[in-house]
Amino acid sequence: MKPKIAVILGQTAVGKTEISVSVAESVGAEIVSADSVALYRDMEIGTAKPGAGAKRRVPHHLIDIVTLGEHYSAVHYAAAADRIIENIRKRGRIPLVVGGTPLYLRSLLTGLLPGVGENHNLRRVLDRKSNEELMSELRTIDPVSADTIHPHDRKRLLRAIEIYRISGEPKSWHVARHHGQKRYQALKIGFTRARSTLHQRIDQRVEQMFESGLIDEVRGLMARGLEKHLIKVGAIGYKETIAYLKGQFDLEKTRALIKRRTKDFARRQMSQFRADKDIKWFSLDGNANKEVILKLKEKISGHFQEEFA
Repeated sequence: MKPKIAVILGQTAVGKTEISVSVAESVGAEIVSADSVALYRDMEIGTAKPGAGAKRRVPHHLIDIVTLGEHYSAVHYAAAADRIIENIRKRGRIPLVVGGTPLYLRSLLTGLLPGVGENHNLRRVLDRKSNEELMSELRTIDPVSADTIHPHDRKRLLRAIEIYRISGEPKSWHVARHHGQKRYQALKIGFTRARSTLHQRIDQRVEQMFESGLIDEVRGLMARGLEKHLIKVGAIGYKETIAYLKGQFDLEKTRALIKRRTKDFARRQMSQFRADKDIKWFSLDGNANKEVILKLKEKISGHFQEEFA
């Protein structure tokens, strides 16, 4: 039998952190983060990590473990999460994975897609095309994957087309086939909100980031020579603020750009989550947090009932 875990997932700013901490308290769980930017030390204000109060209430894992500039992949994440989950279970507690990075969740729950090989000659031919041309081709051959890839994410565009050209099947077909191979017995719970509400929460979060000192944080990291590493991590908010500090945007445009890119990211997150039919969705609109927490406590306790009876 595969080991049991519980997972709370959802789009950025949907409200995972607050509710997951209360749920973890109520069921005796420890939280394993599945957030690719929460891993990094020194990036605080723009990453919306759980605060000190949340960490005092419930143990959190895989937060602030990587230095900017250090290579860390989804494979590293899954290996580290596996070890932590095993230790949590040995202590007789419940592993509760919480996050919104689809690649990290997929790496943990099903493993990454086994290799369709690379073709360097094909890659050189494709690399002559613009991002717009690549996206147009991908929308024709694999519209499902096209909906989950940003038009400027050249690396993923190239790879998705390469997989189709080599195998004759779209990347989304390979992903769906591979997802049947489960590494855990996972109770997967997803949070949703109405689009207008989620966008309002994103706008509020971005405003709060600036009020809390995002510009000073980025300025300090740049002064330490970490600019290129910040950009490589790809956390929304940092690249845009770097551009502002270099005089490329005014403050109003910077705020608007971060809000728009965060909303685009949230849309792509949901496109990937919707492909997983095992997720049990809970709307946070019109429901008091206490009601949601009670329902989740019942579901999670039931999932682990035999194991911890």
